[in-house]
Amino acid sequence: MIVIRYAILLIGASLALFGCTRENPQALNNAAPKQHQAKTQAVPQTAPQPAYNQSPQAKAERLSQLASRVKKVHSATSVVAGNWAVVGITVDPALDRPEVGVIKYSVAEALKADPQGANAIVTADPAIVQRLREMSVDMKHGKPIKGIAEELSDIVGRIMPQLPKNVQKNEQPRPGVNHLQHPAPGNHPHQTNQHGTPPASGKHGQPAQQP
Repeated sequence: MIVIRYAILLIGASLALFGCTRENPQALNNAAPKQHQAKTQAVPQTAPQPAYNQSPQAKAERLSQLASRVKKVHSATSVVAGNWAVVGITVDPALDRPEVGVIKYSVAEALKADPQGANAIVTADPAIVQRLREMSVDMKHGKPIKGIAEELSDIVGRIMPQLPKNVQKNEQPRPGVNHLQHPAPGNHPHQTNQHGTPPASGKHGQPAQQP
């Protein structure tokens, strides 16, 4: 009987131990903290800006290349000096003025691709284009940039007319200029004519007609 009792106790202890080993992994899983997966977010990549050569000659060459690619432009010459940039284009001389204007507008649109071209001035005047060619050669031969910039500024002044809003009123009379006053009729009875004498009176006090 004692042997049987020990056998029963041994079997019961074995079953209890087996049950614990089966439940422990589940308990460990429940006790382990939940791990969150890191969420990745796609960031849009911007294309790197191209590195431009910032010398005046290199800027002028880029603008000329952009302008030459426009349809109906035979050739292009550009000069960049200081804050000024002028692009001269040659087109078919038989084109009328509106057609040339459309081509110039297309060139201006194409120049927007370059930072320097955004503020460039486009001209198709043959005389100015020829002068731009000469200035470009002068720059290659080492002419001081200051002189080029001053001449380019004069060219810009000829291309772009003075706007009324930019004209400042000059209150001081200029030397040598006779500023005549024109009072209202009747306010000054002793008005003089261009010879400095009072006008003769006709009928009803009206000035007589000059012969």
